[in-house]
Formats: sequence, C-alpha cells, structure tokens
Amino acid sequence: MCLVNFFETYGHMISTTALVITMAVLIWYAWETRKLRMETVKQTELSQRPFVMIFDSKTLGIRYKNRGQGIALNIEIMPYEYKDYTVAFKKETVLSAEEKSTFTLYPIVTKTKTGKTLAPEAIDFTPNQLTRFNSDFVHNLDIRYENIEKKRYQTLVKISKEGIEYIDTKEIKP
Repeated sequence: MCLVNFFETYGHMISTTALVITMAVLIWYAWETRKLRMETVKQTELSQRPFVMIFDSKTLGIRYKNRGQGIALNIEIMPYEYKDYTVAFKKETVLSAEEKSTFTLYPIVTKTKTGKTLAPEAIDFTPNQLTRFNSDFVHNLDIRYENIEKKRYQTLVKISKEGIEYIDTKEIKP
C-alpha cells in the first residue's frame, strides 16, 4: 500500500520530471542536428566554390586558373600603383575549373600625372624577372571574383623575387 500511496502523492512530479528531461534531451538533439546541418551546408559551399590562383609559367609568364570546383565569374585584379604608374589588368568573364582553362595576366599601364607612359613589358612582374633585375619590388595582387550564385570572393597574392605567396582568400560580405 505504501507504494501506491507514494505514486498517488508523487506520481505527477515523477512524470513531469521525466517529461522535462525528455524535452531537454530533444532540444539538445535538435541543436546538435542543426549544427551538423549548418556544417554540411558549409562543406558543400566550400566544395563548390571557385578558387582563383596565380602561378608562374616559365614560358608564358604569370597566369591564373581556377583551382576550385565551381565556375569563377567576373574575375578582376584590382589596379595598383607601381612606381609612378597605375597597373591594371584585363577583366575576364568566365574561368571554369577545367585544367586547360588558364589566362595569362597582361598588365595594362596607365599614364602618370607627368604624362609619361611605360611599356607593359617593362614591368618587372614575374619572380624570374624580379630575380634577374635584382628588384626588391613586390607586386600585391587583389583578385576578386564571384560564383554562379553571385557570392563575391577575394584572393590576395604577393609576387616577389622569392616567388608567389598566397596571403589570404575569403568571401567578401556585401
């Protein structure tokens, strides 16, 4: 009889406690499942994103290609100052992830305030040329591109006589 009286007195507290514990476990499980889903989405995006890289082709100069799995669109290298000149590059529309899809970087040099011009080939641009002319000048390239969903990305590259160094790659938030 004592057991029956115990459950009559405390049964509602035991069942309420069991329900609260079950609810807490379900909330924790839902939270962990959400984190797992978010990580899966992130991994899928990373696997499908473009990644534009620069490399030094000994015979063709500095080239760039897409090493990611997704298509890179509207690829542009931001203009920068070189000595007294502004160096810009031709904007490319599409760069697929195929191995044969590469473009050579051809610098376009604009005039300075003094009105002088500089031939593009006069730029010490490749690591080989920088070494050959014993130039300590460093070319910092800011490459921007987007994927097919219009997400913008940026790759920062440093070219010096030591070679090509990747500084950073990231998504550009709007």
